[in-house]
Amino acid sequence: KPLVIALHGCNQSAGALARTSDWNRMADEHDFYLIYPEQKILNNPSRCFNWFREKDFSGHRGEVASLHQMVKYMFENYEIDSSKVFIYGLSAGAAMSVAYMANHPEIIHSGAIFAGSAYGMASNGVEGVKCMMKPSKLREEEWISRFQAARPDYVGPYPRLIAVHGTSDRVVHFTNSFQLVKQFAGLHKAESNSTKTGIPFGEQIDRKVYTDSSGVEKVVFYLIDGIGHQLGVDPGTDSLQGGRTGAFAKDIDFFSTYYIVKDFGLLKSR
Repeated sequence: KPLVIALHGCNQSAGALARTSDWNRMADEHDFYLIYPEQKILNNPSRCFNWFREKDFSGHRGEVASLHQMVKYMFENYEIDSSKVFIYGLSAGAAMSVAYMANHPEIIHSGAIFAGSAYGMASNGVEGVKCMMKPSKLREEEWISRFQAARPDYVGPYPRLIAVHGTSDRVVHFTNSFQLVKQFAGLHKAESNSTKTGIPFGEQIDRKVYTDSSGVEKVVFYLIDGIGHQLGVDPGTDSLQGGRTGAFAKDIDFFSTYYIVKDFGLLKSR
């Protein structure tokens, strides 16, 4: 079965993420495994994954290594389809998800990054706080170089990216996702070829697609107008509805987890 790793944001728990995102229901309906890493207060008083600390975001140590131990445990104890491993994160969990993708690109098929940032955006706490609202704006080549520096020996394909960000985010400015998209579009030599609005998303959501030279989607960018540091949900019983409102989840008639599962290619035909 496929595997999805879901990382919560700051001041959040794995349980809160599970409740608001409805990942458990989607896993039951579409037959994949989930793991929920949870940050310890001992590691970070705000329960943030330490995406900005070099010993945690690089190499075979720290929090990236802990995540990898969890993935290896799943491989060793469950029947996992190694070609279908995905990662999903919110805020600090999003940035740490990108770090895992950089350090283990051979593991991750696709990553869904909500209010995240490019790999290499910060290397200490001061830089981390600064870039949340004023991200560095580097050339595509520099972003590619920073990502590839995590695994300079790697020659295989890179993970696909699904980036999601709200234009009213007052915690992590949405231009962070512009830099993240630039980084992954560069890695894949992908170019924007369409912006899809309207049905089924509504005027509030732009979905931009970046394809490689073969026309394969490598980067998808959802820019959501008017939402803050939250994931979009659409509580209800319809097949396209789900999620619950909370401190980091807002009802905008858009069940974001469903569309992430769809972009991951995990929807089972009914």
